[in-house]
Amino acid sequence: MILFGTGGIRGIMKKGEFDEELVKKAASAVADWMNEDNLHTLVIAYDTRRNSMKFARICAETASKKGIRTYVFSDPVPTPLLSFAIRYMNADAGIVITASHNPPEYNGFKVYTKDGVQAIPEYTQRIASLMNTTVPSGNSFGDISPVPDEVEQVYTSKVVQLIEPFVNGTKKIVYSPLHGTGARFVKKVLDSLNMNVITVEEQFHPDAAFSTVETPNPEDESAMKLVKAYMKRFQADAGIATDPDCDRVGLVVAKEDAL
Repeated sequence: MILFGTGGIRGIMKKGEFDEELVKKAASAVADWMNEDNLHTLVIAYDTRRNSMKFARICAETASKKGIRTYVFSDPVPTPLLSFAIRYMNADAGIVITASHNPPEYNGFKVYTKDGVQAIPEYTQRIASLMNTTVPSGNSFGDISPVPDEVEQVYTSKVVQLIEPFVNGTKKIVYSPLHGTGARFVKKVLDSLNMNVITVEEQFHPDAAFSTVETPNPEDESAMKLVKAYMKRFQADAGIATDPDCDRVGLVVAKEDAL
């Protein structure tokens, strides 16, 4: 298991590795770091993997017991939305439960600072040093609230505004979220840009096993098989796929008779 490496904490979901006790310790350490630095507000997100929602709730309960005001997304969302939410809500830190593009047996824990950026070693080393401090017990929780719906709406609108100047005409585009968090967001953005969007239906629903792909990594050509098949079937101009937490994208472009 990786403990606060370049991708935060990441490991296989099994007892003694990435389990509920580890998540409690990590969330407790984040709360201790925040209290030491007089930080008060935490936003928590999660992806579509097995146990991600449960782990996010554990983080919220643990941090709130240590006096941290906590906001949790009601549904799985892209990691970039967490980054935006921290800044938009003027929060002090964020946690996302995700193992990104790793195999389905993995999960992970990433910390973000108030600038919406993944925590650098200056912070993660301090958090790691606090992981053996006392984890709060009991069933009495502190301040836990859902992230306001407005955050998602404003984020989507700003993404459209950012991309719109670079769009030239309507294109036929195939899109797959690879069973991840992009399903609710990417099509909405592409529709707003007047793209003709064709979704890969077999991969458009959450599936923690990622059963239609060898790997949920869109940088791996094997993950793009269904995207390419749809492109040929519908004579699309391009095809894209995003990884489970929607911060990585693969692109296929139609050129003459080849993809």
